[in-house]
Amino acid sequence: MMRLAPLVFDLHRYEYSSQDRLRAILLYSISALTIVALAFIAYLRPENGTLRFIHLMETGELAVTWWVLSLMIAMLGVYFFVRFGQLQLAALLAIGMGLFTLAVTSLTAGLYSPLDILGLPMMMIMATVLLGIRAGIAINAAIVSLYAAIVFVIAPTDRYDFNDALLGLAALLVLAAMMFIVWRMIALARREGSTEADVERLKLAEINSAVTRNASDRMPLNAMLNDILGMLLKNYPDYYHAQVFLLDDAGLQAQLSASTGTTGQNLLSEGHALAVGSRSIIGQVTLQASPIVEVVGAAGGYHRPNPMLPLTQLEAAFPLRINDRVIGALDLQSTRALTLEENDIQSFQSVADSLSLAIDNYRQITLAQKRAEDNRKLVSQTQQALREVERLNQRLMRQAWTDYLQNSAEMQGFDVELSTEEITPATSWTATLADAVEVNTIIQDGNVVAMPLRVRGHVIGAIEFELSPEQSLSPEDVELVREISERFGLAAENTRLLEESLRAAQRE
Repeated sequence: MMRLAPLVFDLHRYEYSSQDRLRAILLYSISALTIVALAFIAYLRPENGTLRFIHLMETGELAVTWWVLSLMIAMLGVYFFVRFGQLQLAALLAIGMGLFTLAVTSLTAGLYSPLDILGLPMMMIMATVLLGIRAGIAINAAIVSLYAAIVFVIAPTDRYDFNDALLGLAALLVLAAMMFIVWRMIALARREGSTEADVERLKLAEINSAVTRNASDRMPLNAMLNDILGMLLKNYPDYYHAQVFLLDDAGLQAQLSASTGTTGQNLLSEGHALAVGSRSIIGQVTLQASPIVEVVGAAGGYHRPNPMLPLTQLEAAFPLRINDRVIGALDLQSTRALTLEENDIQSFQSVADSLSLAIDNYRQITLAQKRAEDNRKLVSQTQQALREVERLNQRLMRQAWTDYLQNSAEMQGFDVELSTEEITPATSWTATLADAVEVNTIIQDGNVVAMPLRVRGHVIGAIEFELSPEQSLSPEDVELVREISERFGLAAENTRLLEESLRAAQRE
């Protein structure tokens, strides 16, 4: 039965408005109860040993039968209007049928039965609840007018006592006025509640915006925490002290990281900390990862009195969480034994969650900056080491070639005539060769081109080309000469190494 009810009385169209949802439930109830009551009273209730609808047909009272049937169809219409989201039409149909029924019964039988007497104020209340204050006023005026017309105009003068009728009219007017006043009070209360909720949302939005702004401005963590704590105390004057605890790297101690006022500075200077899981509100919040609100002196409570905060009558702490990991706690203390509603706890937890993200972002940025700085230092140290190695290699290379050239019995230079392939010892350094070695770059003097021979950056000699007067060097030719000099230097180094290896082998 419980599973069937949501299918029969569908409310998914009204899930975003609690007021419309309540109206839909009321209309569903009216239609269902009316159909069941009419079916039982008008058709199924025995009369003279026979079912009611058979008795009506036998006595020829078909008008009543059709009227009841029409009313049941109207209530089915109310049901389907509600089901398909036409709440206004459903309310108008229900109230219209009710008024019409009361009018017919009053005109035919008079306002004598309890149902007739109670029906009018009931319809007035229903109209106000289902259609709102404006439509309710109009329908209430119609009901009062209907009553006055029936009693004072339409009905015979001897049917109703004038004083009683006037008293009934006054009662209906008073009821209508009271309903208007009550409805206005409800509307004002709702508006004030909405205004208070808007103010709370603005406070919360201001704090969360400050957290985001401070985080984006790369404000230092302690400055950001102190700024947010100060804003909390400003926006929520019921609290006189606020502080933030952060867990250490081992996750065993909740270390005080920010605290308001002179007392907070004293606590920070003392290195105030509480163990995770200790018998304290901070210890339990960081252990359980859920908020704790506690009045001082509560039986079985976790509040640990602090001699520096003797005015505290209530302590509320909220976990700082990143996913399922607790990184600390936000702690608020008040001089009054406040009662925090669920929405208050959710608001403060929202602030704690925003702080958690800002703290985690700050830590991630700090860690990334430290890694970048470490990498820069490592790169600098590596480059310095490479330069030292390069200098050492050059010194060793220079010494090796100096020793090699001094100990070499063979010629240290030669000339090659490309046209005849004749090779002759070089007797001296030309000016272009000397310049190429000195400046360590290509030298061109007319049709003579000289280029240094290098081994691992160390100049070990030079090579010179003499061109015919009609020849010139293109950029491609210069690149080719450079490549030849590098290969020549490499070949010379290999030759030196081979000769030194042979000498070492001979000595052994």
